[in-house]
Amino acid sequence: GEREATHLRRLTLTCDMTLDRQDGSLREYRIHAGIVRSQARLTYGQVQDFFDRGAAADLPQGTPTAMLADMRELATAMRKRREKRGALNFVFPEARFTVGQDGEAVDVRKGFPTEATRLIEQFMLEANETVAAHCVDLEIPVLHRVHDPPPARDRETLVNDLGNFGLRVRHVAVDDPRWINEMLRKAEDHADREQIELILLKSMSQACYRATDDGHFGLAAPHYAHFTSPIRRYPDLIVHRALHAWLAGESPQRISLPRGAGEDYSAKERLAADAESRVGRMFRAMVMEPHVGELFDVLVTGVNRFGANVTLDQPYVEGSVPIEHLYDDHYSYD
Repeated sequence: GEREATHLRRLTLTCDMTLDRQDGSLREYRIHAGIVRSQARLTYGQVQDFFDRGAAADLPQGTPTAMLADMRELATAMRKRREKRGALNFVFPEARFTVGQDGEAVDVRKGFPTEATRLIEQFMLEANETVAAHCVDLEIPVLHRVHDPPPARDRETLVNDLGNFGLRVRHVAVDDPRWINEMLRKAEDHADREQIELILLKSMSQACYRATDDGHFGLAAPHYAHFTSPIRRYPDLIVHRALHAWLAGESPQRISLPRGAGEDYSAKERLAADAESRVGRMFRAMVMEPHVGELFDVLVTGVNRFGANVTLDQPYVEGSVPIEHLYDDHYSYD
């Protein structure tokens, strides 16, 4: 049953961290192999209910509420520290599908991160940064999660695009993410906020796996690796194997990475993301099929020579309107 599953002993690779209560900074850490025996299991919804309603929340008996309160305080401090150094703060909705018993999607709505999900994210980021810095300090070869700054030429295009919305970009270093956060703040009360945020997001380079430690622009982190991940990926296991070898006394110089691993796993990640995107488009088509012929209000999120990209709010569906379907006038793209 649930209790048996909760109390199973499981092997784990752990990064124990002592964090400063005031600013969430790292004081000391220890990486070790160990055994974890989970005492309780909570859903994100239950944790969010506790944050919203306190003692009135519907929680399992014995829930460590004092620990949750401490975690909440620490996560807030860590998030503020990251934002101060320039970590990007994009908050985009994700598509949450309702699927019927026959496996066909019947609805899709917007879902946003909650304080509970963002809490876990902060601790994961701290573990990933700590392990990456540890491996750099000891010259343990691992795959780093790298996010390059936007190329200079793309930044110039971005400056022009934002100028069309009346936003002015200060001339700061291209590899400093704080200018993007400044634009995100300026866009908060702008009538075209969603389009501006989408333009900023599309200007970003794609994160990848790399054997060299080139930093993470979006997190404003000098060192970053996937040590922990909500979806287990092979690059995480490469980091684990290198750490296990180091813990067993292996010299870092004798630990090696598979040849071409960074390029290979980056390509596999793009393949997986493309498959996920295709399934999402297929599900959206299923949701919209019964609505063919109906009229919807849409938000125009982009224009190109082929037509307009548009988004519906409910159901949450993106699509395109070909320029030849705009019957009211003749349009030419500028």
